[in-house]
Amino acid sequence: MRNMLHKKSIWSIAIILLGLAFNSQVFQEKKEIKTIKEAIYFPGKRGEEITRTSALKDYVKYITSYDENGELIESLHFSEPDSILARVVKVKNKNGKIELINVYDDEENLKSSTKCKVDRRGNITSKKTYSKGKKLVSKVLLQYDKNSNVTFKTVVSYTNSKKWLTRYIYNDKNQLVEEIRFFPIGIKDRRVFIYDDNKNRVKSVVKKVDLDKPVYMSTFDDYDNMIVQKWYDDDGDFYKTTRFEFVYDANGNWITKKRFSNNKLMLIWEREIEYY
Repeated sequence: MRNMLHKKSIWSIAIILLGLAFNSQVFQEKKEIKTIKEAIYFPGKRGEEITRTSALKDYVKYITSYDENGELIESLHFSEPDSILARVVKVKNKNGKIELINVYDDEENLKSSTKCKVDRRGNITSKKTYSKGKKLVSKVLLQYDKNSNVTFKTVVSYTNSKKWLTRYIYNDKNQLVEEIRFFPIGIKDRRVFIYDDNKNRVKSVVKKVDLDKPVYMSTFDDYDNMIVQKWYDDDGDFYKTTRFEFVYDANGNWITKKRFSNNKLMLIWEREIEYY
């Protein structure tokens, strides 16, 4: 039996791919990248792996394309090889700024359309997403500082009548040092980011505000990828470690990623990167 990821609804996939479309840094580390083909699969019951070649043939989940400026052009999500589940396309106006982000299903039916407003510096200040291009389902409002860093993000969901606010705080080196998430009633959690003398992010800590104890602590490598995540319960006691291993190409982009839970291999990613 094929070792495929669990199937998700088109709407769930649309949300995932919209995240990629809004923030190409999810996949894009280098501006010279042209396309990324990404495969994801579970290892066998005994932890056995398949070859990289087989994974990139039989377990492809994403193909993401970028222009020469590093801007995402199109994201494809596959349910099976050669079977497109969803497609995200960016539409720019005559000034080259993002105007629409459309999500289509496998029959090219429009599933959602996001209308963007952009300020004079090219920063997206609002994003309104419509189901099938008609019914408003969510809204995102963004505020920036003079360095074009996001300082506040407000998310409104009209499907469940919920609202979230996130505040981002930066230090004098223009590094993100704190992220505070608010829900309708009070603060939910705080994320604190720590850097070394070379400006590399080396650790982040997530705390529940009501307990002021860590939920998890993450450690990063020199490429800003998370390599260890230690989890804690409500009493502050450690109970689980999530660990990641990476293989990088000559350009510093990862091509293999493995996730371990308490040293057991759980998930494997393989990427094939084409450069300009």
